[in-house]
Amino acid sequence: MQPVQLSDGKSIGNIIVDKKNHVLARSLVSRNILLNMIDKEERTPLLLAVEKNDIEMIRILIDQSNLSILGYNNVILHAAIKQQNKKLIKQLAQQNKELVHVANDEGQTPLMLTALHNYTASAVLLLPYNPQINACDSNGSTALSLAAEQGHSAMVRLLLQQSDIMADVPDNKQETSLIKASARGHSKVEAMLLSHGADRRIQEQQGNTALHKAAQEGHLAIAKNLVDSQHNYLVAKKNNDGDLAIRKAAQHNQELVLTFLIEHNSPINQQNNRGFSPLHCASQKGNEVVVRKLLGQGASRLLLTKKDNSALHIALLNKHVTVAHFLTDDIIINVENRDGNTPLASSE
Repeated sequence: MQPVQLSDGKSIGNIIVDKKNHVLARSLVSRNILLNMIDKEERTPLLLAVEKNDIEMIRILIDQSNLSILGYNNVILHAAIKQQNKKLIKQLAQQNKELVHVANDEGQTPLMLTALHNYTASAVLLLPYNPQINACDSNGSTALSLAAEQGHSAMVRLLLQQSDIMADVPDNKQETSLIKASARGHSKVEAMLLSHGADRRIQEQQGNTALHKAAQEGHLAIAKNLVDSQHNYLVAKKNNDGDLAIRKAAQHNQELVLTFLIEHNSPINQQNNRGFSPLHCASQKGNEVVVRKLLGQGASRLLLTKKDNSALHIALLNKHVTVAHFLTDDIIINVENRDGNTPLASSE
């Protein structure tokens, strides 16, 4: 059917729906006058009725609409899901099973939409129609990763119960469901993913693991789930900048996670690609508590960056006088950096 519009881009059918004129709609349908026209926004009357959640209008129109041909009704199932109209969701899926595979402008299938908004009951209605459960949207996210990122534990549990689910599909930033859940502190979701066999070794495009993300945000419970007796090696895994998870904890003043990592034998004096140790990072940010913790655990004051700056140089360059007090000793106070400056000279 060719699109039928008025001069202003509106369709007659959509005007009837917009005005909620059920009597006229019923009369036209009873005389087999087709209302499946599109407006300038490419909406059919049925799609508009679903968006408005006009139950009576939906009932009048749905039998006439040819859902065996997707046409401009292709996102009608998405609209029904947004309205959480379970009866309509089931009816649409039954009439045209292809609707469960259709993606909207963001590349999201109906199942992805349920995962994003935690519409678990709607997802249950879709699963018998075999949606592409590992499909990715325009950002590379699957239904599982969308649910994991939001911390929707019931939805994650439902998806993990599906036999063909893949837990480690990376998105466009190479972040997996586990990395996303760990970054946001969703410990319940993280535990479910790990129980399902999610790979905690995977690194995103910057080389960060789930542990790096948890350390940066201070998610101690997440870190404890990731680092157990069989996965202690994670504390020594570097990202693209040569940073260990402990360096992230030190930089972001996450004392509890830092202490946990030290207890699990994280290298305390490991330097990254710029020569920064955890002590350098904490000194740069003025994180006094972390600086004292690191020194108490044997962190070296004598390590130098690629520019030959000690942690004391770094602290004074950033005007962190209190931190500098803890870093000062008779040796380091006289060490010159690449510019020939001692720590005190650097602060002038």
